[in-house]
Amino acid sequence: MNVKTITVRELHQNMPAIGAAVKRGQRYIVVRHARPLFSIAEPEAVEPKTYKIADLVGIYKGDKHLSRDIDKILYS
Repeated sequence: MNVKTITVRELHQNMPAIGAAVKRGQRYIVVRHARPLFSIAEPEAVEPKTYKIADLVGIYKGDKHLSRDIDKILYS
């Protein structure tokens, strides 16, 4: 499908219909005062990352930035 341009007002007034169209693959560019603000599109499928306890144990050994590294694994 092609990309449609809509205003913020149109988005606000037609949110359910626009949401359904996005699920069908339609993409939108939302504009305000003729300037693009953001786009709306169906998110692409992303394979979840899997980790094992051994990954976390390996980080723990001697690393002074344990919390940062665990956050990176869990939330990146």
